[in-house]
Amino acid sequence: MKTKFTKTKLYKILAYLTIIILAIGFTFPLYWIITGSFKTPQAINATTPQWFPQEWTLANYEKLFSRQVAPLWEIHVPFTDIVFAGPEVPAAIRWMGNTIFMAVVAMLLTCITAAMAGYALAKKTLCGTYHYLYTDRMRNGASETGYPDSADPRNVVAESV
Repeated sequence: MKTKFTKTKLYKILAYLTIIILAIGFTFPLYWIITGSFKTPQAINATTPQWFPQEWTLANYEKLFSRQVAPLWEIHVPFTDIVFAGPEVPAAIRWMGNTIFMAVVAMLLTCITAAMAGYALAKKTLCGTYHYLYTDRMRNGASETGYPDSADPRNVVAESV
């Protein structure tokens, strides 16, 4: 028996293909981080990317789990050699703190920028805005006046006194 190639089969093939491509795209950063942890500093900073480490090293993990210490925070006074430093902690704690700080600052700046852009776009009259809003009102059951048909002042019958 021959099976008929239907639109649903084509749809399933395209859906699975799209899911596979998106899965590869979303997991690629994880792959890049994991392989980067086994690369040498020269391979990490190379101008052309190495997709797979040519020389495997555990030096990054040795550095992470060594008994290095670093100040929890440091404040450098500009144009001087004066440094105010916090308590000594394992270096991995300092690195994790730096990462959290950068992530929080990036998130806050993104939220502030997005809020300002959203406000500006909400206040700006864009080309085609009236047409879009007009069709949106019509879709939601409003008449040409902008009122829903039941609340249209033209449809109100004057009551006798």
